[in-house]
Amino acid sequence: MALTGQTGRLVADPTIGVEDMTVVFENWLKSRVTRDVFKELNLPRGLTFKTAPIGTWLAGVAGLYKEIMTLAPNGMLSPKKVRAALGKMNDSDKVNHTRHSDSDFIGVIDEGIRLGWCEVTAPVCVWNIFRPQLVAGEPDTVIQVGNNDHHERNTGAGELDPLVTSSSIDDYFHRERAMALSFAVLPSHRPELLRVPAEGHQAPATSSQHAAQLAVPAAAAAAAAVMALLKKWRADDGEAWQSLALTAFLYVFSVAAVHLSAGSWPSIVLLAFSLVRSFIVFHDAAHSSFFEKAEDNKLLGQVLQFFVNYSLDEWNQIHNSHHNHFGDNTVKDNSLTIWFSEEELEKGPWWKWFLHRIIRDPIFFYPLAGLFVFFLNKPLQHGPYRVIVPFLVYSLLGSQTFVAYLLASWFGGSVGVAFFHLQHHCNAPYRCEDESTRTHVDAALLGSTRIPLFWPLSVFSFGIEYHHIHHFDIRVPGYRLPRCDAEGEAQNLWARANTVDGPRAVKSLCHTLFRGSSDQAAL
Repeated sequence: MALTGQTGRLVADPTIGVEDMTVVFENWLKSRVTRDVFKELNLPRGLTFKTAPIGTWLAGVAGLYKEIMTLAPNGMLSPKKVRAALGKMNDSDKVNHTRHSDSDFIGVIDEGIRLGWCEVTAPVCVWNIFRPQLVAGEPDTVIQVGNNDHHERNTGAGELDPLVTSSSIDDYFHRERAMALSFAVLPSHRPELLRVPAEGHQAPATSSQHAAQLAVPAAAAAAAAVMALLKKWRADDGEAWQSLALTAFLYVFSVAAVHLSAGSWPSIVLLAFSLVRSFIVFHDAAHSSFFEKAEDNKLLGQVLQFFVNYSLDEWNQIHNSHHNHFGDNTVKDNSLTIWFSEEELEKGPWWKWFLHRIIRDPIFFYPLAGLFVFFLNKPLQHGPYRVIVPFLVYSLLGSQTFVAYLLASWFGGSVGVAFFHLQHHCNAPYRCEDESTRTHVDAALLGSTRIPLFWPLSVFSFGIEYHHIHHFDIRVPGYRLPRCDAEGEAQNLWARANTVDGPRAVKSLCHTLFRGSSDQAAL
């Protein structure tokens, strides 16, 4: 029987150590006669846990997953130990032959291996617990989905997307967090998720092969209402084009104002906020939520990356991981704005505390972060997207407008970083010891904030202030988030949401450390 945690989710076998994982990777590389992990893994571009199985790629990496399954039959590996194994291999005999730093390289490989599990399909049987009689050998639905971890994501652990099936009652069932969940290995040795009722729905006796229980949460009706609401407010191409037209108008008008006013500060601020709105449109396009069709979103993202100083490919790599793991302390999230706890700084060297005290001071941090993220970070990846539009501004409108444009980009980037901080770091932040205790619903309602803004700021924030909805369902675009929130508020659906007012937002901008250890409240 596969190991499960207190919440019923599959967990990594604690007896599997770094050395064991090192042997797995070394055996695979030896069989491939190479030391270039990145090239051999050959991760498909745009790979996410939603990607449909790619047969040719799976065939190429089958040897690796066979080695992993031999070591961990449930497919669960400790992220810390995987990264430690990759680091140990790289230190002894270099396996990072990319231009990425070792830490970035290890993160990409670890994330890629986990996403690859989502490509491995297996049958899953689903029973409708509201049927008058349940027959263990006659499931209502038999479906092919990804590996064990993917089963949990899409049917029982609170992830949102109904990728595999849905209840005959409502989209909500099969996505709310499972209160008790276990896997059984059938004679075919293929893992199969079996679900039988709890809370008053007595299932008939089953064989030892059919051992699983699922408790239906008491909040089912409320969650069903949330899911129905979010589904209602997904992308609409008519509204999308109107929003894009307004975004383009604000950008052009702001650039013209900067040029005609000789770079006055009000015009620079206006352009900065217009760039913030443009970035949020880019963000929605990257999530494939702005337009109805994926190809339209991709094209929009490819165009806007030149205006927002950020590569679409790099954004997808970093931001998808943020959504997948937000709140899980075992996974490094490079996008977050609070890095250490009081305890960690106290135990660290003095220079670490000193540098943190200077860099993380709110007066300096947000301008420095805006400069780093949108101008200095990863120049090889972002370079082409940072120079073309400013060069055109310089060539067509002159040096004075060029300097003002750069200042607006910097200020807009700093505002964006500050807003990102408020979206994820208002007391008490959502932090879990590991993935087994993290839930998608809590990460959205407790970890992400709801910060209603007044007009005209709401024009430029483009709905991202309702970040609790965005983390609940990335498919609700910014131009529909305010109305989605208003309808949910009228139905009292956001009672658990972390709603932040003005004074609390200002206070939270000054938070720089986690109180105590990193899983406690921010200061």
